[in-house]
Amino acid sequence: MCASPGFFDQVSGSGLLYEREQATTAIETTLVNGTRDAAALFLVGEPGLGKTTLLDRCLNLAGDRFAVARATCSELEASLLPFGLLERILSGLGAPPSLAKETHRGERGEARVNLYNDTLGWIRERSGAPLLLALDDLHWADQDSLSLLGLLWRRLSGLAVALVATARPWPAGAMELAQSLEAEGLARLERLSPLSVGGAMRLVAADLGEEGTAGSVEHLTSMCAGNPLLLKEAARAWREGEQLTGVTAGSLRTRIFFPRFAGAGASALRWARAAAVMGNRIRPSIVAALAGQGGREGDKALEALCRAGLVRQGSDDTAEFVHPLFRNALYCDISEPVRRAMHARAFRLLKAGHADAVEMTPHILAGELFGDAEAVEILTEAGRSAIAAGAFATAVEHLAGALRLSGSDPPVRLRMELALALLWTGQLGRAESTVKGYLAQPGLSPGERIMGLRLLSQILVASANHREAAACSEQASNLAVKSDPALAAQILLDSAFVSWRSEGPRHAQRGTAKALGILEEAAIRDTDLAAAAADAHGFLACIQGDPSSMERIEASARNRMGRPWDFSPWSTPWDVGFAYGNLAKVTERFQEARDFLGTLMQAAEGHGATLACQTLAVSLADTEWRMGRLAYARQLLMRAAELAEVGPSIAPFAWIGMAHVTHEMGEDAQRDTWVSRIEDLMERLGEFPYLRLWVCLGRCQAMLAKSHIDAAVHFAELAALTSERSGILEPCVVPWHGAAIEAHVAAGNLGRAEEVVERLEELCVPLQCKAPRAVAATGRALMLWRRGDPGQAEEHFCKALALQGNLPMPLARAETLIAQGRFLRLSGRPKDARNSLHLAIDTLASTGAGRLIAMATGELAVAGGRRSRQSPHARLTAQEKRISALAASGLTNSQIATRLFLSPKTVDHHLSSIYAKLGISSRRELMLPGPTGEGDRPTREPE
Repeated sequence: MCASPGFFDQVSGSGLLYEREQATTAIETTLVNGTRDAAALFLVGEPGLGKTTLLDRCLNLAGDRFAVARATCSELEASLLPFGLLERILSGLGAPPSLAKETHRGERGEARVNLYNDTLGWIRERSGAPLLLALDDLHWADQDSLSLLGLLWRRLSGLAVALVATARPWPAGAMELAQSLEAEGLARLERLSPLSVGGAMRLVAADLGEEGTAGSVEHLTSMCAGNPLLLKEAARAWREGEQLTGVTAGSLRTRIFFPRFAGAGASALRWARAAAVMGNRIRPSIVAALAGQGGREGDKALEALCRAGLVRQGSDDTAEFVHPLFRNALYCDISEPVRRAMHARAFRLLKAGHADAVEMTPHILAGELFGDAEAVEILTEAGRSAIAAGAFATAVEHLAGALRLSGSDPPVRLRMELALALLWTGQLGRAESTVKGYLAQPGLSPGERIMGLRLLSQILVASANHREAAACSEQASNLAVKSDPALAAQILLDSAFVSWRSEGPRHAQRGTAKALGILEEAAIRDTDLAAAAADAHGFLACIQGDPSSMERIEASARNRMGRPWDFSPWSTPWDVGFAYGNLAKVTERFQEARDFLGTLMQAAEGHGATLACQTLAVSLADTEWRMGRLAYARQLLMRAAELAEVGPSIAPFAWIGMAHVTHEMGEDAQRDTWVSRIEDLMERLGEFPYLRLWVCLGRCQAMLAKSHIDAAVHFAELAALTSERSGILEPCVVPWHGAAIEAHVAAGNLGRAEEVVERLEELCVPLQCKAPRAVAATGRALMLWRRGDPGQAEEHFCKALALQGNLPMPLARAETLIAQGRFLRLSGRPKDARNSLHLAIDTLASTGAGRLIAMATGELAVAGGRRSRQSPHARLTAQEKRISALAASGLTNSQIATRLFLSPKTVDHHLSSIYAKLGISSRRELMLPGPTGEGDRPTREPE
């Protein structure tokens, strides 16, 4: 095979890069930035504007400073290959084969998650030169690769990676990726314009040389609208005597491209038309067969096209058109019926040559092989392979094509497979209608109908239609109960696992009770399924505050630990080890929780079950923050949060964990961001009482910190209502009671506060855990203090601290000590207050709990404890500094009084003193920068 000289080398030499100075500068900037941090540049423009030339320029500028992966996407080859672009990138960078090739691991979405997780880890851990990803024609990339590329790029901050990609505005996938990354400040987008009139005229004049006249230069320039490729071709055609007078821009391509192909000979033109049908990258033997040419004739045709500079040697014994516009001009000139027939023949030639299904599928679709059972089966198998690889967008394209070509009599399961792919791509309406179309087919067996109802239930859950989803599951179970009672019970257990989160354990337990009844009636007792059903029923009872099944669950979990792990069904994980690990953390068996969850995590990681591993990581993080290990909890949660977009089932639980941990670390802006994500998600997915309780806790604490007492009370009442309605009554599952009691006390609603305390004490009766009893004791102390009984209040503070004495829960203990310190200070015992507050600060020393540390140090300063070094200009007392900071933040006297347990009159007195000392006369001046020198304004106290 022959090679032709680089066509665009000539274009570059004629001044194209001069006209692209801004784009070249952007490339240089991207490469410089990419040696230090992730930097991306997208070069977007219509065909023929020089995008590939600029990418070549980028590679020349990169030199040997980067490890380079160059990948070119092709319309017919890469667009339907699962993760085709990503595979080319990884192979180009020398990634291990397990990344570049073996993407078909795991169950359904697990393969996609694994590919994302492993790729991100490999890029982060590699050493050596910075990476450069040079991606050409990104508009033809498969949607799965584009999606994963975008997710990966958002996680590469701080790494030496540069991305330079070229794309057309349409198809829109690459453009949408570029625009979204640009909007997030993660990429730069350069839109290439046609050459200016002056630049175009210079390029044409240089190319025509002495043969050019002012009139010919102007005529060609006006015809080509600044497109460099067309300008070069028009100038060549003019030199060779082509008659271009009167040619319009619309007919220009036909007039300048076809004569060039025709000039290579009729045989070469026939070969080129066949090649245009096959795609931009060409296998000469298949093309010759499609053109009806023998081996020698085909070789001569290819040789002529190479000499004409229209085709050049590719890689792996393939050829390619020098520019896609050449191929596109030929392809569009073939009439629609002839084009379809040629694609159909191309499919049969490829099939006879045992080509890969991925290579055949574009021709099946373009050839519209209606009713061809072999073609439908190949498309279906390609779709199944894409699902196994987690490439769901590709799967949808394959399976939708198979369904369309199969006509009125599709294979029975085809609609089901398409619906599954649609579900995983988030096309829920289309997925629902597809399954309902499947269920409407006559002659379905009971097993096939059950399968359809189960999938429809999953789709309805994803659509937040939980009641209808439960009805579908019950209908499926009722269909199965006579022929397969084990399946009927399993369906109910799967539904219960979803519904305990979406509607609460009380509702879900009805399903587990029915499943147990079915198994009992069928005498299915000593099986794993029967044990799982009993464990699930007991777990839901524990969440409702009934610990009677705890011993059984613990025994089952310990027995489970000695058996091999199977994570394949983790999409519905009624795994007793997981259940016990979660129960252990809320019953103060912290070390056991860490042991069980940690062991499960290691097993999941060894099985490549990334989703399961990160689900367990979220539960372990919940254990760690309870033990005051906030940094480790955050580390675990961030790993899970990074997978949220490829593993959406993890997202809400990772986000709520991040909200709570950042709240405890004093990062209020971060907390609010995570809580807002959860609230937005709940608007789409439904109430989810477990999540709602965590949101109420976080919002109540935040409102208390800002002295927005009415809002805090609102969230306290919403938490109480959610808990009672859903049945999440075990008080340590979501420890919301303490914040609720504090809100009611701050609002002066002592009767309502006592009701919450009494309900908490009632819930604690069957439980052995001490933490909620300590919360109840602290609540009673706050109420007694407000009712004027400091002696009894102090006794209850001491009771709470005694209960917390041996618990490894430093945050909870410090919060009690801070409340006690405030009580002692305001009771006129500053020395005792300082002792409690110093102890609180010592307790928090290694936790990183910024919120509580700020509260403790603020109280300590007011109590006369050791303060941080003051400015020499400061003239305010500790209490005055505190009140000044709160007033400057916009709080009213009443809000400040509530926050500091003072009367509004006392606050007013302090403000008068503050104004006098600072030489101002109003609260408004207090909010302005101080004119009297550094230190005259107090530093705002952390909230």
